Amino acid sequence: MKYWLIPLAAVFVALLIYNNHHLTVSRYELPGITDARIVQLSDLHWALFGRDNCRLVALVAQQKPDIIVITGDLLDKRIPNRAKSLSLLRQLAAICPIYYVRGNHEVHLNDRQYLEDVGKTGAVYLENEKTEIMGMTLIGLDDASVCGSRDYQSQKAFIDRQLDRLAEEKNAYTILLSHQPQHLDSYGEHEIDLVLCGHVHGGQFRLPFIGGIYGPQQGLFPKYDSGLHYDNGTAMVLSRGLGNSLFPFRLNNFPEIVVIDLKKRET
Repeated sequence: MKYWLIPLAAVFVALLIYNNHHLTVSRYELPGITDARIVQLSDLHWALFGRDNCRLVALVAQQKPDIIVITGDLLDKRIPNRAKSLSLLRQLAAICPIYYVRGNHEVHLNDRQYLEDVGKTGAVYLENEKTEIMGMTLIGLDDASVCGSRDYQSQKAFIDRQLDRLAEEKNAYTILLSHQPQHLDSYGEHEIDLVLCGHVHGGQFRLPFIGGIYGPQQGLFPKYDSGLHYDNGTAMVLSRGLGNSLFPFRLNNFPEIVVIDLKKRET
């Protein structure tokens, strides 16, 4: 028996555990019409950071956000953990206003009772609707899989129909919450100022100087895996997310809290 494999395996397991439980904060500063700090969380799935997510809540609170947004897949269709996700929402809602849109996993579950319970936590669930906050328009777009297809054009048609209605009047700085990033061209066509997305989990495994290996609906080496992207003047911040789904771990890809500081433009 090759005994040297035992410590090597132990190191690899320790590395995986660290990669999947070490929370990081990524920061972006962008121009806006008012000073505002947004904390974005995405793709929690079945991950847990401390007892009742105490480490996650504490790190969010340390950022002193004006609003918190969750861009989908708070639940996982295989391990829904509804009670844990609702507890997390209640804790976050005690920090500041919180807004939530569905991802493809919530669409798959189609649990309307859960969505009613979300509203009871103090979080605001946005389902193809908009609201005003801090002088800005906040649009919450349902996950494009609600159209019943993973086909790009079918999902684009759904997004365009919704944004034709929701982003019709462009009289304020507009933030869009939308789970899937590969439709940045559509978001740009509708002149959204800022889009916040998730879904890709940073490409799950990340290679140095290359990026993520795989993205849903994008395939190998996705164009959009994380970070800041632009199209037609629209800025998109893509979170690497917090958890995992079908593939149970990530590598070289720490769970991420995103902080966006909007700075009022000089006039």
